[in-house]
Parts: sequence; C-alpha cells; structure tokens
Amino acid sequence: MQGIYRNAGLVLRLGMTVAALLFAQQSLAAGTTAGTDIDNLATVAYDVGGNTQTPIESAPGAGNSVPGVGQGTLTTFVVDNRVDFTLTPVGTHKIVNPGETDAFVEFTLTNTGNSAQDFRMVATNLASTDPAVFGLLDTDADMLNLRVRVDNDANGVTLADLDYADELGEDASVTLYVFVDADVTVVNGDIANVDLEVTAADAGVASTLGSDTTDDAGNADDPTVVQNVLAEGGALGDGTLNVQHGFQVESAALVISKVATLISDPFNNTGADRKAIPGAVVEYVITIDNSAGTSAATNVVVTDALNDVTIVSDFYGGTDEFELDNGGTVTTCTEQNDPPDLCEFAAGAITIGVAAPAAGIDIAAGDILTATFRVTID
Repeated sequence: MQGIYRNAGLVLRLGMTVAALLFAQQSLAAGTTAGTDIDNLATVAYDVGGNTQTPIESAPGAGNSVPGVGQGTLTTFVVDNRVDFTLTPVGTHKIVNPGETDAFVEFTLTNTGNSAQDFRMVATNLASTDPAVFGLLDTDADMLNLRVRVDNDANGVTLADLDYADELGEDASVTLYVFVDADVTVVNGDIANVDLEVTAADAGVASTLGSDTTDDAGNADDPTVVQNVLAEGGALGDGTLNVQHGFQVESAALVISKVATLISDPFNNTGADRKAIPGAVVEYVITIDNSAGTSAATNVVVTDALNDVTIVSDFYGGTDEFELDNGGTVTTCTEQNDPPDLCEFAAGAITIGVAAPAAGIDIAAGDILTATFRVTID
C-alpha cells in the first residue's frame, strides 16, 4: 500500500506541475507578440522506497532520463501571428453642400492582433440597392474623387498623408479619413453612402505598404516559423473588413415662379373687361421659394429681360419701382444703379440683387423671396 501511495503522490505532483506549465503557456500566449520563442522545461520530483530522488528535467522528442539540473532540454515553439483588427465609423452622416470639395468622414482602425501590421484601404461608392447606412438608404448620388488618408502620426490629417496604415502596433489605433468632392448636381436630401475596405498587410518596412498578409490555414503547424491566422473582428476570416459611412446633402431647394396679373387698361381701367392691350398695366411677381431647403441660398441675383414693356416709375413709396419681401422683411428699391440699392433696370433688363457693392441677396432655409414690380405694355 505504501508503494501505491508513493506512486499516487508522484502522479499528483507530476500532474500539478504539467497543469501549471500549460496554464502559464496559455496565459502568456494570449497576448504574446508574434515571433516570440516560448521556452519551457518541466522538472519532475519523485521518491523511491521513501527516499527522495534527484529530479529529472524534460526534453523534447525521445525525452530525458538523466537526473540532475541541466540535463534536460528546453521545449521551444514560436508564437504565431493572430491577424485581428477592428474598424468602426466615427459619427453619422457628414453634411455636405453641392460643389463642396475635400469633405470627409472618419473611421477608427485598431490593431487587436499580436503583431505590427500595415493595412491597405479602398473606398467606393455604394448604391440604392445596398443596405441602409445609419438608417439612410443611398440615393445614387455618388461622391466624386474618393481618397483615403491615414493620420499615422496622430497630429492631424492632410491630403499629403499616406493612404495606408503604416506599421500599426499591437493594441494601437489610428484614424482613417475618406475624402470626397460633392458634384454640383446633387440636391437637397441626397444620401451618398460609401464603403471602406481595409485589408491587413505585412509590416516590417517603414513608409512602405507591405503585401497583403496571407493565411496559413491548411498548412501544417511549424513550431519554428511564424504562421498567420486571419481572425479580423475576433472570428476567422480573410484579413479584410468592410465598414460603411455616408454623406448627406444639405442645400437650398429653390422653386422659381413668375406670375403676371393684368391690373388695368386705358379704357376699362380696373374693370372686369380690362384687356392686355398697349397702355395696359401688368404686375409681375417673381417668387424664389426656399421653404423646402435646409441651407441658405446666398448671393442670389435675379435677371429678367423685359420685351415690349416699360417699367412703371415711382410706384412704391413715391420714388421706388420694386418691392422685395425676403422672409417677411419688406424693402423697396429703384430702377437706377444707386448703391446700396439692390435693383436696376438697364438695357431692357432688370437685375434684382445687383452684385456690387452688395453680393446679391441671401434667402435663408425655409424662407421665400418675392420681387414685385409693374410695367405698361408698349
């Protein structure tokens, strides 16, 4: 029975030693840098006939049976490369105006693997057939001139920066930017969603984008060589993540109308039988409606070539020919070029919002501008 107890004690101590060794290896390898050699040596202590024996150290392969310190050989393997990263959009849709250049959206890239990596990037437009981004469907209003830039040095981005993440270390994050130009033809409410594709690439040479990192799936484990496991986002994958962002167009949404109302004629005055004959008075109302717009229309200038009519002089306020109502603010102006007056009639055409010295008229989002004047038929 004593022999049985001794053997049980030997097995128990040996089991505890191996378990502790395995636990230490697992804990260390979870975040250990790829390429690190993990060296281990097991030591077995035991008794024979109640007498303590010289411990025996382990050795790989056929093992070791020679007692004593230094007689064993380290068991060694190299830590493989877990290629793992996350990509998240920053904020929601970016507001952009028609014709705006170098607008951008941002993403955060974090290297959650155990080795430095480069990352290659490609940005593309999405379409109305693609899933919604932040709840908004694309309206097929593509952005122009898509460019990716990376703030590798964390000091702010410029268009001169690299278009890839360079030597991104373990647990490090970097901000990515997708720059675009908005076509002048996009309209208020358009949604332009974009896709950013990020692919892991080999690091090792600063300021040089490495080749795409290849997966060693299917290759037998080699304890002497660093092998790659593509596990982006915490699951086995292909080394690529696609994440979406978008742009929302805000603009003036102008509706222009011009209405002519016959006021009187020389014979019937304002009576029901009045007709648009020579000498008759007609009132024009030009309306610029921005009530559906989400941005102001600025520097608005209205031109109107008038044929076979003559401006009715001094109709408003005794000296003015035009009445302007801009969002409820009413002003009048003359047909002469007399700054800061915004109206002029010259060479058979009227101009409302004369560019000099003022820079046209601003019509706020939600507002309506009306310009009213009267003419007589020649």
